[in-house]
Amino acid sequence: MTLLDREVDERHDAGNDDRADRDIAIRHLAMGASGETGAQEQDGERPTHAAHVTAGVAAELARSPDVHTGITRHTSVVSKAFTKEDEGPPPAPVKRRGVPVPVDVPNYITADGARALRAELATADADRAQEISDHLATAVVMEPPADRARVGFGAKVTVEGEDGTRTCYRIVGAIEAAPREGAIYWQSPIALALHDATVGDSIALPRAEVEVVEIEY
Repeated sequence: MTLLDREVDERHDAGNDDRADRDIAIRHLAMGASGETGAQEQDGERPTHAAHVTAGVAAELARSPDVHTGITRHTSVVSKAFTKEDEGPPPAPVKRRGVPVPVDVPNYITADGARALRAELATADADRAQEISDHLATAVVMEPPADRARVGFGAKVTVEGEDGTRTCYRIVGAIEAAPREGAIYWQSPIALALHDATVGDSIALPRAEVEVVEIEY
């Protein structure tokens, strides 16, 4: 009995017939191809086409699906998207508002705004604290003007449109501006249009014609 026959019988006894035949065939095909190629190289000959074919068949068998399970003999590669460990919650959003410090015009700020920023500075995170500090370093704190009958820096102005809708604006410094809340930068188009107006004046704002109905400080 040959070595090949003995190995086949042993695998049959173990109840793994098809896979045993397959594994043995692959091993002996590979050994035969390697032996033939090695012998030819020692004799100074180039490996024959048959040796290449045999080795190719062995490699193809090793890659082919299992007879019973259909599982391909390749190492699975799990996507990094499913193996990446949880890195914890995302960092908290930076509170910096991204307002540049005015350089071409004075960095005006209202007295109320200056007090609010100094109070915020005590509890602000590093980024926001740096922003506040940069603005306060060049800030020019403005008190209400002597003539409070005219619109100036720090004024709260109420205007009325042609349809009767009223809107309030407060003219403030760059770091204080919050347009959605009615606080507008003193260099903005609306603030410039309202500057020096008095109650009763008609003002052409960028999107509408309005009348000044109230001015407060």
